[in-house]
Amino acid sequence: SALMDESSDAVIQFQLEEHISKAFKELPDKISDSFILSRVNGLSYQEIADKKGISVKVVEYHVAQALKLFREKLKEFL
Repeated sequence: SALMDESSDAVIQFQLEEHISKAFKELPDKISDSFILSRVNGLSYQEIADKKGISVKVVEYHVAQALKLFREKLKEFL
């Protein structure tokens, strides 16, 4: 039974990764760039704004839009 649990967990993990990848590809470049700089690279919104030459409000919007899309596309896993 433990082997079955591990197997089904692996399938779910694979499906989740596929859904994340597909959702990420739907993001416009500007939004995905801000999201990566924030969530992957750990930059603050101010650092991202300075780096990209945009306002902090735009960075906040980009990250919020990315999170919204991920929530919509991944709701079956949440």
